[in-house]
Amino acid sequence: MDAPVEPSPRYGQFSAVDGRHYLWRGVDPGLGSNIIAVYDPSTELWSLLPTTGPLPPGEGGGCSVCVGRCLYTFGGHDGSSYVNDMSKLDLDTLQWTKVQTSGSQPMKKAFCGLVRVNERTLCCFGGHGIEGTTQPGSTFTKTRLSDGSAGCTNEFHFFDTQNGVWSSPELRGERPPPCSHFTFTMVDQHRAVLFGGNQSGSGRVNEVYLFDFRTMEVTKVKPVQGEPWPVERSVHAACCLNYGQDHPQLLVYGGQDNDVTALGDMWTLN
Repeated sequence: MDAPVEPSPRYGQFSAVDGRHYLWRGVDPGLGSNIIAVYDPSTELWSLLPTTGPLPPGEGGGCSVCVGRCLYTFGGHDGSSYVNDMSKLDLDTLQWTKVQTSGSQPMKKAFCGLVRVNERTLCCFGGHGIEGTTQPGSTFTKTRLSDGSAGCTNEFHFFDTQNGVWSSPELRGERPPPCSHFTFTMVDQHRAVLFGGNQSGSGRVNEVYLFDFRTMEVTKVKPVQGEPWPVERSVHAACCLNYGQDHPQLLVYGGQDNDVTALGDMWTLN
């Protein structure tokens, strides 16, 4: 019997789940790797599989989501600059294709949020990168880096996977400040939850925002007085429990607090 395999240590990797867990790239394994790691929960085993076609340019910090039998990936950092390319991987043939896009493109960035709204529409929010065309209603705030050109945004885009068009729908309500390194999680067929992350000028935060794609309205969720609440954090993990049921929950684990300490706590939000 062959020895079990597992992915190499890394951070800032791309990751997506659709029955199986797909993981690739990241900073430590090295730029340009064509190997994707696939975890099958039914067997509890990893497989390391080679892909073909033009690889996405981002090395780490990008975001991914599965639509049907395709895995879409957007943005990231290629080791020297930010990118805003969209690529897709055919999960049956394991072949990459660069997606030709048009419309109101997001700026070049990494560490943003990407969710599947429906079978043809993706939503991209926020992130950290290089300021591009300012989207109406959005804000870009520079961070203190050596070149002084990078910062966080709270721009909001839809992407139509069938025609390759980016659009900038109007958001109502309480749009989150410019932020990155948060989690953006669908909790039912119409709503997504943004939690935590880094905000320019505020450091790590523990704020919760609910996006309703039926009304295009964002609501900030206030803590209940006297009830426990997670500390401020970024680069944490989150997923939805009881998706599609009457009472979905957001499960949050770990991250890094404002003292740059690794966290090992776990929380659920009803």
